[in-house]
Amino acid sequence: VATIIEPDILIVDEALSVGDIFFQQKCYARLKELKECGVTILFVTHAMGDIVQYCQKSLLFNNNRLEYMGSSAETVKRYLLVQQQQRLTSFIANVSQESPLSFDEQQQDENKFFWPTATQFTDISAVDVVTSGIANCTGVALCSGKGVSSKLFTPGERATIFCEFELSSSIEVPIGGFVIKNEQNIIVHGKNSLQYDDVSLPNYVKNNQKIRFRFDVSLDIAPGEYTIDVGLAAMHKNDYDYRYITTPAHLQSKTLRLCNLSNATSFTVIQQPVIDQIYGSLHSGVCNLVGSSEVSLLSPIKKITDSEGYGTGRITVFHVTHWKAGSQWIKKILKEAVPDLYVDSKIGVSHFLKDPINEGMVYPTVYVTKEQFDSVPKPMNWRHFVFIRDLRDTLVSGYFSLKVSHSVISTGISSYREKLVSLNMEDGLIYLIDEWLHLSAAVQSSWLAAQENLIKYEDVLNDDVGILTKVLIDHCQLPVSKDRLKEVIINNRFERLTGGRKSGTEDISVHERKGVAGDWQNYFTPKVKEYFKVKYGKLLISTGYESSADW
Repeated sequence: VATIIEPDILIVDEALSVGDIFFQQKCYARLKELKECGVTILFVTHAMGDIVQYCQKSLLFNNNRLEYMGSSAETVKRYLLVQQQQRLTSFIANVSQESPLSFDEQQQDENKFFWPTATQFTDISAVDVVTSGIANCTGVALCSGKGVSSKLFTPGERATIFCEFELSSSIEVPIGGFVIKNEQNIIVHGKNSLQYDDVSLPNYVKNNQKIRFRFDVSLDIAPGEYTIDVGLAAMHKNDYDYRYITTPAHLQSKTLRLCNLSNATSFTVIQQPVIDQIYGSLHSGVCNLVGSSEVSLLSPIKKITDSEGYGTGRITVFHVTHWKAGSQWIKKILKEAVPDLYVDSKIGVSHFLKDPINEGMVYPTVYVTKEQFDSVPKPMNWRHFVFIRDLRDTLVSGYFSLKVSHSVISTGISSYREKLVSLNMEDGLIYLIDEWLHLSAAVQSSWLAAQENLIKYEDVLNDDVGILTKVLIDHCQLPVSKDRLKEVIINNRFERLTGGRKSGTEDISVHERKGVAGDWQNYFTPKVKEYFKVKYGKLLISTGYESSADW
């Protein structure tokens, strides 16, 4: 309503964070019109990308003191450094002073990949640099696919970005990255070394050591002028080891910016010359996204319903869940009920995220968010079910598992155990709320947002045969008789698995620790309870485990 008129000054306070995508597009278009008419816009937002794109100048205040005034891109980078200062100090203090001898035994190899000569590097002496003080960029180069310094390309041509950094303090896993921006300062493409599946990063970089990065990119973008930012960040090895099973947002929160160069170099993309009256790189918009297209004509056919399935073979079944939600219990039931169809789980959920999905098989313990689930190609004929548990019990179960009973199958578990052993239980639970529980919370939140039917661990404890029969046979159409499934479920009840120990009787040394719901009440102190409410109280209500914050 306020933008119907044309004010001299317009204050926009978080107004663009509401509404659907169509509403937001209209808002941005109107802001652009007002800017072109000379209206001054005071923009209040948490969206750093909007600040960079729409604001010419920004001010950074820190502790009531003006710390920086200048371009928005530079202001945002300085803001992020200020925001992470306390974490950075802690990070440096906790960096191991001894290399763990990974990354090919930390072998230094200056000839591992092609590196340009000194004359091919860009002069970066006048480039705006934002640094934490422990890293310095010593070189940036842009070359063609032939390894020759170049600033002129055609759409689809390969470019290679080189950057080198020198450390003045030891760090753990180094992360190099780059961003390509167009004339309007819009990020066209950005990528860092965490986002390449085939790149192995060192676990440790010593003080005064240099590290080099090389990025190959196909410039499938429209003709125009572009700039490149480069940067260096770092994270702890423990966080790096869990990169495949954590959310992008959490991974970002564990990343510390060390050095960033804005507009380190630039290049121009020109239209390909016409060859035999054929134009190359036909597409609309800034980027030419990789894809394909096919066309077919269909005869009228009977529509197949979801309950009938889409394929001609057996249905592929996915058991989606999160950690410590009875996943091993359901896994044992599936393995015993359909042993010939069972696909054993792997570390990092690679049996689902990385291995090809085999039609007609049963996949247990798929610890993924809805977004991760949708990203994996699946056979046409499949079913899934989503299992969750009260996050408070998930936390307590995870505490005893990570501290005592879980076999050490990864460096991540080893790190959790080492930390938990050094803490009392109250501090240990709070530590896991910050460093571990977010993984399970992300799974719950994503499937909840998709309005999925969530099966609660607590309900199945009370009616295991009834609920699992409906889920596995009626819904998933598992090829097993109801009598056989009932027999398997009974064989895998808590007392059978523990050799006669009653549910509720605790043994922290084994995986089947207690087998009851609501056990969190025995371990939550007032401090843990209040901190849990702050972090996950709303999710607890959304999943129906509480009706209010008064618990």
